Amino acid sequence: MLDSNLVRSVSRSFSLTLLALPKRKRHSVALTYLLARFADTITDSGKWTVPERIAHLEAWENAILRKDPSLWILKGTLGSFKESEAHLLLEGSKLISAYKELDSNDQLHSDELLKTLVSGMKWDLKTYANASVASPTYGCRDAQAFDWYCYTIAGCVGPYWVRVFGLPSSLEALAGEYGKGLQRINILRDVVEDWNRGRVYLSEKDLSSAGSESQPWKKQGWSTFMKSYLEESRMKLRHGAHFCDAIPKSQWRLRWASMMPLLIGIETLNTIEREKRFSDKPMKISRKQVKRLAWKALTTVVLRRSISKRAELRV
Repeated sequence: MLDSNLVRSVSRSFSLTLLALPKRKRHSVALTYLLARFADTITDSGKWTVPERIAHLEAWENAILRKDPSLWILKGTLGSFKESEAHLLLEGSKLISAYKELDSNDQLHSDELLKTLVSGMKWDLKTYANASVASPTYGCRDAQAFDWYCYTIAGCVGPYWVRVFGLPSSLEALAGEYGKGLQRINILRDVVEDWNRGRVYLSEKDLSSAGSESQPWKKQGWSTFMKSYLEESRMKLRHGAHFCDAIPKSQWRLRWASMMPLLIGIETLNTIEREKRFSDKPMKISRKQVKRLAWKALTTVVLRRSISKRAELRV
């Protein structure tokens, strides 16, 4: 059985969400999360070279899809990784072995999700391989490319969520838009930090109106860009609200777990819009705010209220 401490060591917030999920699917979802988090650690953490990261990602994906722990061979030093990250990477073979024992349908859903996520991670590595603050790389040429990226790196989790919990397939589109909305918030929140690494995820075509040649968030046109960006992001979160409302009210655990990212996303957008500042430190809401939102979500699901009709949420 999966060690819950491993999940907790890499994400306290997700470990809490996990407790809210229906018991019959906790193990499957937790294991899928760890497989994805493993790939993300390969992509973004430590100091491996880009070729090393891509080689490890491909080996990891191959081991997952073939359900063969022997295909995963960790090469290179882990000295540049945090302790929790290194510990996760050392558990690779055990994770694949546990994955082999999952229900075949759950494996199918997880395979599709992980293939999509890993494709996005490899695109990220290859696209920004030579990025530098002196010569920023614009990865997404236009809004369509940006939308594709948001789906590949996060939106794809929505359809997985629908399938693994046996919700109506008609909800997949809403769930996908919801996931893209959350990723749009992450990208906006981290825009300065990414710029300082030479990485620009925002649409180059849309950003050009704000003055994309250097630190666009300081340019006069940024407010116009932001207004449009925030409106589109809120629209996608509105889809998320309708998705949450569509989950049967009797499944209150699933509704709560699905609603928490929505409330956090809305609060983060409100903070960004209100403060209108961008610095090297990404804007994050406090733990106190998260706790308040957790209670709001719990109250909503227990009283069987609609989240999409609550005006104060601005969605």
